[in-house]
Amino acid sequence: MPDFIPRKDITAATWGKFFAEKVAADWQRFNLQADDVVHLVQTAEAFSQAIAIVSAPGTRTSVAVIAKNNARAAFERVARPIAAMIRAQSNDDRTIAITFGLGNGPGRSGRRRRARKPNTMPKLTITKVDGSRLTISLRNVDRPSHRSMDADISGAFIYAYFGKDYPADIREWRQVYGTSRALKTIDLGGSHRPGAQVWITARWRNPRGEMGPRAVPVMTFLGYCGSIAA
Repeated sequence: MPDFIPRKDITAATWGKFFAEKVAADWQRFNLQADDVVHLVQTAEAFSQAIAIVSAPGTRTSVAVIAKNNARAAFERVARPIAAMIRAQSNDDRTIAITFGLGNGPGRSGRRRRARKPNTMPKLTITKVDGSRLTISLRNVDRPSHRSMDADISGAFIYAYFGKDYPADIREWRQVYGTSRALKTIDLGGSHRPGAQVWITARWRNPRGEMGPRAVPVMTFLGYCGSIAA
């Protein structure tokens, strides 16, 4: 399958810096989190620096090549989920794909298995509430003791609903964050009064932006500071 990340390392590093700059300039538009964007910029820069080292004859060593490979892998682990979130929220708008450099390229390898659409819901737990900041744990409902996500899962979208009773239709919820991490702290903002009742749910997504079923909603109140027993 064609890939948006170029096959050659030096071209991929150039693309990475371009992508990171575009995301950093417009990250709020796609409900990304600031720390994810910072991580993207940092790994793109680290990959670029590693390429510079292996490109110079005097510093191209086996250790430097391994470091370059590791830097590329680290960058791709951050970039791919962010790219998937941008694609999922742009409704396949080709203009956005071109602007962010997400058009299909020649690919880095041969045939790739198509990721399956998620068919399970996350097991969602609110582990801490600190004012409007909530720390959320996401686990595979079939393997709740495992911290890692399944191979076909690249992340999740998190939704919030303020009110006494939550709606059955996910379209009535507000999508507040996209994340590629199983443990995430989100901030619902300071516009809600302390003690406001809020419901949180989430859906798995795969690298193609396809969504799974909604997690069982979990309720809490804003304004409480401290840990909540899982």
